[in-house]
Amino acid sequence: NHKGYNNYSSISRKWINYTEELISITTLQSFKKSDAQKYIDYMQNIELLSAVTIRNRVSVLKAIFNKAIDRELIDFNPFERLKLPKKIITSKNKAYNHSEIALVKKEANSFMWLACQFIYYTYIRPIEMTRLKVEDVLLDENKIRIKGEDSKNATTAFIVIPDALKTQLIEYGVKDFPKSYFLFSRFEEPSMTPLSKNHLAKKYKEITTKLNFEKDLTLYSWKHTGVVNAYKNGVDIKALQLQCRHHSVSQT
Repeated sequence: NHKGYNNYSSISRKWINYTEELISITTLQSFKKSDAQKYIDYMQNIELLSAVTIRNRVSVLKAIFNKAIDRELIDFNPFERLKLPKKIITSKNKAYNHSEIALVKKEANSFMWLACQFIYYTYIRPIEMTRLKVEDVLLDENKIRIKGEDSKNATTAFIVIPDALKTQLIEYGVKDFPKSYFLFSRFEEPSMTPLSKNHLAKKYKEITTKLNFEKDLTLYSWKHTGVVNAYKNGVDIKALQLQCRHHSVSQT
């Protein structure tokens, strides 16, 4: 997609500039594993990039070199099995406590509260919410479909609708609108007009600002709140993995 293309292009240009200007390498074949490790050192010590950013760049370059191998341009991938900087665990998007939940519920209107509860129970990403349509809510099967083209991992998946959320969706009127309508819209009901990318986040920011919450409490924090509370209440870690759509239990 357009965003992915721009990401790959930007990372590629940065790497090409590095190889041409700083180490005078102009061909894929002459770039060795030792050069790749030096590039990681350069990103970490000279550019002062975070571990997450470095890992993202390496992931993209690894994919590009794998494509070059597929096309028989090179024989090995220099970005395989490198020593990468460790990720630092931060408090970004941390979970809400009970009093904070109560304050948000009191301040939010019914539409924004539904958005919070939707993320809380489904662990869906806000950007994925903006792409959902009424047809993706399978009430009879107690499932929500996340289409591959709308998902971060590009794989169609189904997540469970807990009873508490199902009741709210029925009250929202999901049964009363055409299946082709977007589930969430700026009209605060299903419509043909989707939400803009940052609409929910901006509206929610108004609430957290009014409540004087710290910046680490965001709309996406409702996912972490839901996962934490579910785990504390005895939900199996494998069930959480599936609902989060993680590749492994260790990731969860």
